[in-house]
Amino acid sequence: MSMDVFKTISPYIAVLCLISLITLQTFASDSERSSAKSIAESLETNPETRLFAGALKASKFWNTLAEDKQVTVFIPGDDALRDEGSAFLLDVVLLKPANSQRLNNLIAQHVFPGLNLDNTDLSRSSRYTNAHGDCVSIDTTDSQSIRVGSEAAVADIANFSNGRVYYIDRLLWQPFENPGSCNK
Repeated sequence: MSMDVFKTISPYIAVLCLISLITLQTFASDSERSSAKSIAESLETNPETRLFAGALKASKFWNTLAEDKQVTVFIPGDDALRDEGSAFLLDVVLLKPANSQRLNNLIAQHVFPGLNLDNTDLSRSSRYTNAHGDCVSIDTTDSQSIRVGSEAAVADIANFSNGRVYYIDRLLWQPFENPGSCNK
């Protein structure tokens, strides 16, 4: 092979390496993505969270997500809800008018109004009060994973104009190991 071939190929390789670095940086270890949209705007267009978004819209917490107030929300995706067997509950059962209080109680476990928790916040404190008034533990002892409550694991994180969404692998259920307010 002549040296001319290497001179021609090397700019292409440099561009491919640059694209690879940008892609890797996009999917950094904390998997955070940013958006200028509000959490509600994002949920309305995200096909992967249709079930939970529908339940949120039917709950009293939808306006909290649509406003510019800071909020942190832990959201299970549709696949996670199907895997744990909760899809029918959120898509049908809790959307009936007779179950509106049960729906609000469940959604309140996932909403943390007034907070925009990032990984730094989570490493400083391990307990936060959700919209239901319950103290939820968040374990960040392993720098590669975040656990919410006793069972849920964070799969991805996204930033929005009014807060942050942690995508989790299951619904957050009561009782938590620390019932009551965290006083934070």
